[in-house]
Amino acid sequence: HNFGYNEILNVDLASIVPTLRAEAAGHAFMLASHSLGGQFALLYASRHRSEVDGVVLLAGGSNYYGAMPRGKRFTRYVGLRTVRTIDQVLRFFPGDKLGFGGRQPLNMILDWTYEALTGKYRVKGDATDYDRDLEQLDMPVLMVSLRGDALVPRPSADYLARKLTRAQVAQIELLAESGIYHHFRWVKQPERILAQVDQWIGVQFSPATRLGVAHGARN
Repeated sequence: HNFGYNEILNVDLASIVPTLRAEAAGHAFMLASHSLGGQFALLYASRHRSEVDGVVLLAGGSNYYGAMPRGKRFTRYVGLRTVRTIDQVLRFFPGDKLGFGGRQPLNMILDWTYEALTGKYRVKGDATDYDRDLEQLDMPVLMVSLRGDALVPRPSADYLARKLTRAQVAQIELLAESGIYHHFRWVKQPERILAQVDQWIGVQFSPATRLGVAHGARN
């Protein structure tokens, strides 16, 4: 089997989101996702702006090696080139054997490593200019970074946020009680993180806020 960003965005999400949007009629509808899923949420919203009212990224940001802290860029670059080469040679990525990312199809890794090596999006089988569409995205976006997250540190979120030139972006970085967060294990104690998301939603999508946005649009 082979699939990549194209199938996730233009088959899976394109089938699921309109159905959920219809079920949520009369309510604000947001896409919220973790890590790479946060990128998918933004990319989908950038092409289907009428279907989505806001996006929440949890520990999400760009994979671009150049956005990493300076001392980690070379290691990330070498790792990405290695992953891409293995994927191209074997025609899939055996992450289950190598201890990273799980077993992945060819195009998924090609799409992922292209953005991670260049800082730009190029999706196999999809001619959309997603970087341009992200610049046109005009909606509330919350990006929650986790202090100590080695895979997607705050600078990675900052890099992706800079692409959103028209969106109303709010960025927060949370520090765990233990001092640092793990990219995945935070889900075992998500209350503090989700409380921040709930607070943001309450402000962005309160009746008063939405009335102010509509009034501003009329003026």
